[in-house]
Amino acid sequence: MAATDSSLPIARRSAWRDDCMEVVCGIANAGGGRLVLDADVDGRGVVKRKTNRLMKTIPSAVAAALGLTCAMELVLEEGRMCLEVVVPPAPEPISYHGTFYLYQNGFNTVLDNAALDRLLQPAAETDMKWETRPVIQASLDDLNMGLVTRYTGALRDTDITTDLDEVAAIEEKLRRAGLMTGVGTPTNAGILLLHDQPQRYIAGATVRIGFFGGRAGSPIFEDEVTGSLIEQVHHTVELIFDKYLADTGPCGLGGRTALPRFPAMRCTKPS
Repeated sequence: MAATDSSLPIARRSAWRDDCMEVVCGIANAGGGRLVLDADVDGRGVVKRKTNRLMKTIPSAVAAALGLTCAMELVLEEGRMCLEVVVPPAPEPISYHGTFYLYQNGFNTVLDNAALDRLLQPAAETDMKWETRPVIQASLDDLNMGLVTRYTGALRDTDITTDLDEVAAIEEKLRRAGLMTGVGTPTNAGILLLHDQPQRYIAGATVRIGFFGGRAGSPIFEDEVTGSLIEQVHHTVELIFDKYLADTGPCGLGGRTALPRFPAMRCTKPS
C-alpha cells in the first residue's frame, strides 16, 4: 500500500544508485515515506527484466543494511511507470555505515551531533508513542481477518470486504483502540496483535527459546515462535511446558536429573 499522507517525504531518483540506501535511511528517520524510481519498460508498457529484478533485490538489500522491511510497488505517475519503494518509519534512529541521515525538504542530510541528539529524544516528547505509529506499507487487507472480526465483534469471519458498512464499522473500532490510523493504516500495535507475521514489519517481533547446556554457549536446541502477539504468548507457554520442561534435565537432552512434568496448561477466555 502506498503512503497516502501527503506530509510523508517523497524522494525521486532516476535509478537505484549507491546513494539510494542513504536516502532510504533518511526517509525512515523522517517517519517513513517513499522513494520513487523510473521503471524500465518497453514500448508496449511491459516491465523489463531489470525492474523485475530490482523489485526482488531492493527489499532484501534494505533489510540487510538497515533492518527495515520495505514494500515495492509499480505505480503510474503522470503517465510514466515508476517503481515505488515504500519505506516504513524507523522504530528508533538508524544509521547506514555508521552515519545518520534525515530526509527533509527534498534533501538528504547527514546529522551533526546536535541534530542527532534531537532525533534521539524519546517518542513521548513528539506526542506519538511507538505503538501508535503507522505501518504505512500495510492495510486492513493484510491483517488476519479472523483475529480482526473476533477482536471487533464482527458477525462473520470471512469476506467482510464485500460489505462497506461493516468494513467502516470495523475500521472505526480499530481506530478507537489505537490499532489503526484515520487513513486506514495499521499501527505498530495493530500489526503486533492482528497480523500473522508481524516480524515482516517490525524487526524481532517473534519469541526465541533456547535450551543451553555445557560450556560451549550455543543452544542444544531452540525454537522461534511466530504469529500474532496473542498467539505467540499462548504457543510460547505451551512449548515451554510441553518441550522444555518435560523430561529435560539440567545436563541437557536426556539429562540424568529430569525436571518434573508439569500438568498441561489450558488457556481460557476471561469472564
